[in-house]
Amino acid sequence: MTIRMDEGAAELLDTLHRAGYAAYVVGGCVRDSLLGLTPHDWDLCTSALPQQVMELFGAQRCIPTGLQHGTVTVKQGGRLYETTTFRTEGAYSDGRHPDAVCFVPDVREDLARRDFTINAMAYNEKEGLVDPFGGQADLQSGIVRAVGVPRQRFTEDALRILRLYRFAARFGFAIDPPTAQAAQELCAHLDCVSVERIEEELAKLLSAPAPAAYLDKKILLVILPELSSEALAAAKPVVDACPAGEQALPVRLAALLLTLKYHLSKNEELTKRQLLKLFEQSNHKLKTGFVGTPLLNNVLTDNGMNDLAYELLLNEEFPGWLYEVKLGATTVWERWNSLLADGTISGISMNSMNHYAYGSIQEWMFRHVAGINTMESHPGARTVQFAPTLNWDLRYAEAKYDSASGMYSIRWELSDKEHVTITMDVPFDCTAEAVLPMVAKSEKEAVAEVLGSEENGRYLLEPGHYEVSYQLSGWKEKTAVCVE
Repeated sequence: MTIRMDEGAAELLDTLHRAGYAAYVVGGCVRDSLLGLTPHDWDLCTSALPQQVMELFGAQRCIPTGLQHGTVTVKQGGRLYETTTFRTEGAYSDGRHPDAVCFVPDVREDLARRDFTINAMAYNEKEGLVDPFGGQADLQSGIVRAVGVPRQRFTEDALRILRLYRFAARFGFAIDPPTAQAAQELCAHLDCVSVERIEEELAKLLSAPAPAAYLDKKILLVILPELSSEALAAAKPVVDACPAGEQALPVRLAALLLTLKYHLSKNEELTKRQLLKLFEQSNHKLKTGFVGTPLLNNVLTDNGMNDLAYELLLNEEFPGWLYEVKLGATTVWERWNSLLADGTISGISMNSMNHYAYGSIQEWMFRHVAGINTMESHPGARTVQFAPTLNWDLRYAEAKYDSASGMYSIRWELSDKEHVTITMDVPFDCTAEAVLPMVAKSEKEAVAEVLGSEENGRYLLEPGHYEVSYQLSGWKEKTAVCVE
């Protein structure tokens, strides 16, 4: 059995061996090599202590990544190689990390602490494959099996439960029944795992070629409690129909947005909660692509999530519209990283600096921030609707619409969280319907003196200029919306 090692990893092993230390490549790189795949990373394990590794390769080439756990990252040939001392581990009080580690001389003791047999193999050219737990046989049989006692592995680190299903989905493997049983029985312990780590594992699971069979109801109930059995059953064929890979994750977001946009869901409240959960797991950062982004903010506002829509608009970090503005953009780019942070054009093909897909945010700004909406019942814009939504972080907005029937304009400004001034202009021979946000009951008479009588929450405006100031009835969130 021969594994063709990465050149840098082979050179590091040779150096460690010449210095008298035992050393191997270990874990995922061995697994992938045996499967005929190209490893993304090459990790090493060695009998050398962390200080000995640093002395051997020199301080300039070493990064003390995790000395307390025995890990030193070594620079070699322009790449980084995690090099970890053979170790055993003590108790896991927090259900995620060992309280203490003990360095040991034998690689087999080190392999015994690892999660699954397919990840518990080591290799060097002299000794060949070191496989004390039958990882190679499990690869050949297509099985993911815990090393040793499954309950112990999952009690040590609950994240291994999600890793179990992720590896099985990635390779299309079966799950060893005792391992699956232990994962099911202990899945409640996933509540001690951070949202970020759960998101990372769930994203990798969903990126698998056909992950639906591995979306276990009991496991998902812990991390996505809003997901009903019916919704999961409906989602599985959709997930498998989507393209594989991390680049396809925005498609899943787009699927939820389309479901809300065109009222395809039998339970829209559940779909909204699922959408909010995805945004929570992504730290409220944009992850929609060409399909989802043109729908995104309009769907959020139309479904009572206007605060989130404003948050996405006003985010100044990558990816986001204001991230582009801070880099000098005067038009909206085709890609969030069309221009890199250092000011250079990215090397991505099809890289327009003025593109509709993400530029469609301007439609939402007209429709909901300024609140100018054309009406299907009045073609040619002879009548429009003014229905602005106010946001304290923005403070004011102004827009003009040069329609075929004339120029409409609107401006709103908050003097504080209780008072707003709105000005509107309606062109000659046209009318407008004004739906004002959060008018306090005590203010309705004064507003009617300026705009005329109210009917079903709407004011019908004849041609002319209007300016009205009033007290808001109160803010529940950052955004004040029209209440009908």
